[in-house]
Amino acid sequence: MANKGKLLMIFTLFFLLMGIRLAWGFWYQPAVMPFAKQGVLDASSWDFAGNGSIQLNGEWEFYRGELVTSEQLPMDGTPPLIVQVPGEWDKYVSDKKKTSLGYGTYHLKVLLPEAKQSIWGIRVSNIRSSHRLLINGQVVGQQGQPSPHPEEVIAKNVPYLSFANVTGNQVDLVLQVANFDFAAGGGVFGTIMLGPIQETLASKRSSEYFDTTAGSVLLLFSLYFLLLYAYNRRFREFIYFSLSNLFAALYLVTGRERVALDWFDLSYDWATRIQFLSMLALAFTYSLFMKQIVLPKVKDTISRVLLTLISLSAILVLLLEAKQFTFLQSVFIFICWMTVMYHFLRMLRRVWHNPSSVQWVVISTLSLLFYGVFENLRALGWTQDDGWIPLEIIGFALSLAMLSTRGYFTALQKAEQLTERLLVLDKTKDQFLANTSHELRTPLHATLSILQAVVDGGAGELTDRQKAELELAVGIGRRLTYLLDDLLDISHLQAGMELRLSSLDVHDVTAVALDVMRYLTDEKSVRLVNRVPKQLHWIEADEQRFQQIIFNLLYNAIKFTPAGTITVEAEQMGKMVEIRITDTGIGIAEDRQEKIFDRFEQGDRRTSQEGAGLGLYICKMLVERHGGEISVTSAVGQGTSFSFTMPAASRSGDTIHPSNIESAMMHSVARLAAAASEDLPPALLPFTQASAKEKKEATILLVDDEPTNQYVMMRLLATEPYRIVAVSDGHEALEALEKQRHWDLVILDVMLPKMSGYEVCQRLREKYSASELPVLMVTARGQKEDLLAGFAAGANDYITKPVEALELRARVKTLLQMKRSVSDSIEAEMAFLRSQIKPHFLFNALTAILTVSQDDMKKAQDLLLDFSTYLRHSFDFEQHEKLIPIQRELELVEAYLRIEQIRFGERLDMIYKVEEDLLGNIPPMTIQPIVENAIRHGVTTRLSGGTVKLAVYAENNDTVIRVEDNGPGFSAGAKTQQMKRKGVGLRNIERRLQNMGGKLEITSKPNVGTRVEIRISQSQSERE
Repeated sequence: MANKGKLLMIFTLFFLLMGIRLAWGFWYQPAVMPFAKQGVLDASSWDFAGNGSIQLNGEWEFYRGELVTSEQLPMDGTPPLIVQVPGEWDKYVSDKKKTSLGYGTYHLKVLLPEAKQSIWGIRVSNIRSSHRLLINGQVVGQQGQPSPHPEEVIAKNVPYLSFANVTGNQVDLVLQVANFDFAAGGGVFGTIMLGPIQETLASKRSSEYFDTTAGSVLLLFSLYFLLLYAYNRRFREFIYFSLSNLFAALYLVTGRERVALDWFDLSYDWATRIQFLSMLALAFTYSLFMKQIVLPKVKDTISRVLLTLISLSAILVLLLEAKQFTFLQSVFIFICWMTVMYHFLRMLRRVWHNPSSVQWVVISTLSLLFYGVFENLRALGWTQDDGWIPLEIIGFALSLAMLSTRGYFTALQKAEQLTERLLVLDKTKDQFLANTSHELRTPLHATLSILQAVVDGGAGELTDRQKAELELAVGIGRRLTYLLDDLLDISHLQAGMELRLSSLDVHDVTAVALDVMRYLTDEKSVRLVNRVPKQLHWIEADEQRFQQIIFNLLYNAIKFTPAGTITVEAEQMGKMVEIRITDTGIGIAEDRQEKIFDRFEQGDRRTSQEGAGLGLYICKMLVERHGGEISVTSAVGQGTSFSFTMPAASRSGDTIHPSNIESAMMHSVARLAAAASEDLPPALLPFTQASAKEKKEATILLVDDEPTNQYVMMRLLATEPYRIVAVSDGHEALEALEKQRHWDLVILDVMLPKMSGYEVCQRLREKYSASELPVLMVTARGQKEDLLAGFAAGANDYITKPVEALELRARVKTLLQMKRSVSDSIEAEMAFLRSQIKPHFLFNALTAILTVSQDDMKKAQDLLLDFSTYLRHSFDFEQHEKLIPIQRELELVEAYLRIEQIRFGERLDMIYKVEEDLLGNIPPMTIQPIVENAIRHGVTTRLSGGTVKLAVYAENNDTVIRVEDNGPGFSAGAKTQQMKRKGVGLRNIERRLQNMGGKLEITSKPNVGTRVEIRISQSQSERE
C-alpha cells in the first residue's frame, strides 16, 4: 500500500503542477501591463525600468494580401482587419477559405513614455514562416524573404533580438509576413517583446542558456547510457533510454529558441523536418523503453500497430515537402500521444500492485507529458508563450537516469551477492572435498592392505589368473589413493600450504627423476636428456613440492610423446632460475593452451586419454606458491615446452644429498608405476578367454582406449560364448572391420583418441546398416544430448559407465538376437528364392528336351545333364554355405543358359566371356538370378529378341561380374520399372554382397538396355 500511496502522490503533484501552469499566464502578467486596442498600444505610463519589457499583445491592424510599409498605409482607404496577436491567421489571411498559406502586413502603434532613452530592444520568437520587421520605416529585423509570390519566398523562422533607434515617444511597427511553407498555422505565433536593451538581452540569453544547458544534459545522458549499453548489451532499456534522450535534445534545440540553427546552417525545410522527426522518434523510443521495462517479451498487437504508424509517419516526413507534411502536424501529434499514453497505461496496469520498480518511469513519463502538452498546444497555436521555464524536461532526463541507474546497480548488487554466495559455496565445496578425501583414505587403505595380503599369499595359494586380477584391483585402488592425495594437495594449497624451503641443486633432482622415468619408459622410442649443468643452478624451494612439479611435467611429456626426445634445461634469469621441460610430442592446439592449467581440464581429448585433470593445475599452484610463474608454448605436431621459474639460492644454504632426493622421490615413483600400469596393452593383461569351441556363437569388436576398461568389459562378458577382439582407437576399429567381415556386434566407447566414437559410428554406417551390424555405445556421460548424438550417429543402443554386468549382458544379448533375426530372414529369403522354380519353366524345359530328342539324341542327353545340374543347385535347400567358389556358380549359369537358348532359339543371343582360372568365392545364387532377369525382363520382352552378355574378369584386385542386355531398358526416373528389375531377389543379393564388402550397381537407358555390375574384392573373397 505504501508504494501505491507514492504513485498517488506523484499523480496528485502532476495535476497540481498542470493546474499551476495553466494559471501561470494569469499570474505571470502584471495587472497593469498595457494591451493593444484597435492597433494602438499605450505604454506611456509603463515603468520600463521597474517592470521590465512589455509584451506587444492585443489587437493589431492586419492588411491581408498586401506587403506594405507605414508610408503606404492606408492604400485605398480600405479599413484594416483587427486581429489578435499572437495567434494563427488561418481564419483571416484569405477572404475565400480557411488556410495557413498566404501573406499580409501587421501594423501597430506603440506610445512610449517620455524618456532620455532612444535605443530599444525588440525580441521576436516565432513568426511563420518569413517576415520583415520595420520600426518607423526602418528595417530592424528580417527572417527569410517574404514575397507575394510563393516561388520567391525564402522561409526562415529563428528567434532573434534586434535594436531600434527611436526618436520621440511613438513607435510605428510594421510586420510583413509571408507563409507558403508551413501548412499547420501561419502568422505571429510567439509574443513580441519591447523593452530596454539590457533587460531584453538578458531575457534572450537566459532562455538560450537554458535550452543549451538542457540539450547538453540530455546529450550527455544519451552518450553515457549508450556506452553502458555497449558495455553490457543485456540491458536493452539502456539503448532505448539513450535514444529517447537524444531525440528529446534534438526536439528541444530545434524548438523554442532554436539554438541548433545558430550552430548549423540548416534550411527551413530541414530544420522543420528534424523537429518533426525528433518528436516522432522520441515517442517511438520512449514507448519501447516503457515496454522493455515491464513487458519485454509480451506480444502486443496494438503496440505494434501504433509503433508502425509512427514509423510510417516518419517516412512521410522524409519523403514529403515541408508544406505537405506540416499539414499533418495534428495527426502526427495525435499518434504520438496515443502511442505514449497506451504504453504508459499498460505499464501502470501491469505494475500497479508492485509500483516501486517503476515509480521513476511514472515520474519521467509525467514530466514528458507535462512538457509535451504545452509545447504541442503552443505549436498548434492554441496557447501562447507564457514565460514558463521548462524544467520538466530536466526532470524527465533525471528520472530516467535514476530508473536506469537503479536497475543497473540493483543488477550489480545482485551480481555481487551471487559472487559472494558462489565464493562461500566454492569454499564449502573445497572443504567437502578435503573432508571426503580424508574420510575415504582410511577405508581405502584398509581395503588395499587386505588385497595386498591376499596377493602375497596370506589367504592361501592363488592361481595365476586370480593373482593377476587381484594385482590389477590393487593398482586401481592405488590410483584412486593418489587422486585423493591430489585433492588434498589442492585443499592445502588453497588454505595456504606451508613450504619447507631449502637449497636444491636442479641438476641432481632432475637426474634422479629422469633415472626413475627411464625404468618405466621405452628408451628406444623416447629419449630423456638432462641438460642442466652440474652444481650451477641452485634454487630455494620445498624439496618434496619441487619434485612433485618435475614429476608431473615429465610424466605429462612422456604421455604425449609416443616417440622422440624429452629435454630438461635450466637458465639463470636474475633472481630467478627458469627450468624448461621440452618434448617433441604431439603438441597442444593454440586454443587449448590457456586452459590446460585450469582445474579438471583434461587437454585435447582427441589425442589423449581421460584423466582427472589436476596435475598441471597443482603444478601451477605450487610454482606460484614459491613465487614463480609457469607457462607453455606449443605447436601441434612439433612438440611442447613447459617453463617455470623458482627463486635462485646460494650454494651455502642447507642442501639435500642426492641419495635423500632419491629416497624422497619414491612416492612419486609409486604414483608413476600406478599410472603406467593403466597403460599396459591388452596383450599384457592376464585375461584368458574360454576355449575356441565355446566362442563360436558371436564375434564382438570392443573399441576402448583404456586397457583397464577393455579388461573389465571382457571379464564381464567372459561367461558368455562370445569371441571378443579389443582395439584402442577408431582407426584400428575401421581396419578390423575392413579385414574381417563377420562381426556380430561393435561395443564402442565415445571418448577415443584421434577419432571420436561418434565419427567411427558414422563411418561404420556408410557400409553397414543398423540391422546388419549393431553398435552399442559406451560413455561416462548419460545426458539426453549425449544419447541423441549417439543415435544420430547410428548407434543401436547406449550404456553408461560404470557398467553394470547384468545390464551389459542383457543389452548385448538383445542386439545379437536382433542381428540373428535379420540373418535368419535373409536365409529364409534365399530358401524362398531357391524354391521359386516356375512350373511353366519346368514344362517348357522338358518340352524343349523332348523336341530335341526326336532329332538329336546326343544333344538331348546333354540338355538333360544341364537340366539336372540346374535342378541340383536350385533345390539344394539344406545348403548352409554362405559362400561358394565362383566356378560353381558359373556352372549353374551355364546350365541355365543352354536350356534357355534351346527354348528361345535365335531370339536369344548369348555372349559369354569368362576368364580362365578365376579364383575367389561368391554368395550362392548371385549370378543366375541376374542373368534370368536380363532374359525375362530384357531381351525376351521383344518379339525380335536380343543379346545378353555375361563377362567375368579380374580388374584392380577386384572380381567383376557384368550382365548386360539390349532390352527396352528404363529411365532413371522410372521407379516402378526399376523396383521391378530390382525385386526381392536382387535386394537379397545386394545385402549379401554388402556383408562381404561387395557392390551391386544397376544402370539402364530407355531403348538401349540394362547393365548390372557386381564388384567383389579378391582379397576379401579369398579371406571369406
